[in-house]
Amino acid sequence: MNFLSVNSISLVSFCFSLLGLFYYARFTYFLQGSTKLPKKIIKIEDQSYEHLTFLTTYIIPFLRVKLEGKDLVVTILLLIIIGAIFIKTNLFYKNPTLALLGYKLYKVDTEKNIGLIFISKQNLKLGDEVHHIPLSDNVYFVKL
Repeated sequence: MNFLSVNSISLVSFCFSLLGLFYYARFTYFLQGSTKLPKKIIKIEDQSYEHLTFLTTYIIPFLRVKLEGKDLVVTILLLIIIGAIFIKTNLFYKNPTLALLGYKLYKVDTEKNIGLIFISKQNLKLGDEVHHIPLSDNVYFVKL
């Protein structure tokens, strides 16, 4: 029993890591599914720097926080609120974890749509025709 109380934060972190691995495996399985008809890129802009914006704005300030007592509770609540905001405002694709996993972000105009966000492990360029899987209204995972 003493082991659990002393290592509670480590055990919770380990459980969340396992949960993250499960969802990553599920996500990659989802991305192997069928795609819709290809879209042709007529304008493209690399948005991969957005990961750094997220990191410097939200994560770096937490480096100075003491993780004990009330500060731990406030930090956890703040991270939950930030996560909820990113999901509700459809900005989840700016997560720096995607960069660590090798994904690139692009702001793209196609023949029928303007201002789409494409997430891809491949380098995209003007004129490419990509197969896409919708993740939300304007965010797509794409493959050549």
